[in-house]
Amino acid sequence: MKTKVALLCLGLVSAGFCVDEYLPIAPKTLEVDVGVNPVFPKVGDAGFGIPLQVKYGVMPGLDLEVATSYALSGNQTGLNQPDIAAKYAIGASGFAAYLDLVLPFSTGDYDAPGAGLGIAPGVVYGRNFDKIQAVAKASYLINMEKDSFTRGNVLDVYLKPGYMIDSKLAAYVGLDYKMYGESDPKTTDGSGITLAPGVTYTLDSKLSFEANVPIVLSDDVNGESWGIWAAVYYTLPM
Repeated sequence: MKTKVALLCLGLVSAGFCVDEYLPIAPKTLEVDVGVNPVFPKVGDAGFGIPLQVKYGVMPGLDLEVATSYALSGNQTGLNQPDIAAKYAIGASGFAAYLDLVLPFSTGDYDAPGAGLGIAPGVVYGRNFDKIQAVAKASYLINMEKDSFTRGNVLDVYLKPGYMIDSKLAAYVGLDYKMYGESDPKTTDGSGITLAPGVTYTLDSKLSFEANVPIVLSDDVNGESWGIWAAVYYTLPM
């Protein structure tokens, strides 16, 4: 099982996995993550997402990750833009650097103008101090022009302190902050704050579970909402 299970820090606050806050998985190991994510906005139709992520450990300290999500909201359905990323651990420091490419296409109703290539360098941190977990992620998404439209860049900082109740069960409170750049043609910029209390449970070396309740306290671009994020993680040697 990958390092994230040892840290018991399995939560995410977004509708898709994208690049998560976990250290790279072990070499010659395949992991498949599947989740469900109903979202209830303060204004507008409720939505539902099915995020999917696959990881493969290439060598010690390095893995490759692919992620996307199937989403529906009102009468809109389709796959969101997929992510392809490489993540590399920096020795035994607890830090790992990554580079994420957001591919310039989506399907169905989400194939909208402006869904261009995105490039997101970032860093993650994960370490346990007795029963206290210190987990964090920071990234900066640079969006490229497509269809004469450029989405605003996004700075994202995610802090996720947790507490290990026992060797299998842990509780945490995630705090996610996003700063949105102004799009071109000019549209809204601003920031967003999401609170995500959650729990994780590790059944064995192959199977673990996670659930949290993401509450968007404020968001100048996407609006306020709350939801449920739950996932199962299955790991197997290759």
